Amino acid sequence: MNFFVLLSRRLSGEALAAVLEDLRCHGHLEWTDKSRRRCHIYYRTPEEWGALVYAWAREGGMTGGAVCTFYEITEGDDAEGQPFRGLDRDTLVRALKYEHFPVEIKII
Repeated sequence: MNFFVLLSRRLSGEALAAVLEDLRCHGHLEWTDKSRRRCHIYYRTPEEWGALVYAWAREGGMTGGAVCTFYEITEGDDAEGQPFRGLDRDTLVRALKYEHFPVEIKII
């Protein structure tokens, strides 16, 4: 149940906009439409997810041209115990497309 419902409180539109803008400024929110009514909110930024995936790939010797499917990255045996295990595909794609990702990624 929503914590604010239990307290019978609501954020004003202005306060909510300020919270969302702060999340966006820190990379934890991406608007999905031009009207700014729908968004993705991230526990970790796509950049942080990308760094975790890259560290995993580097430690596993997979940075020298290895091919991995989205399934192998998020659900495979090698992903067992990794924080990105079960990560949704959209967030994974955003993480791998991060412009400062240290290796070239081709998504086909």
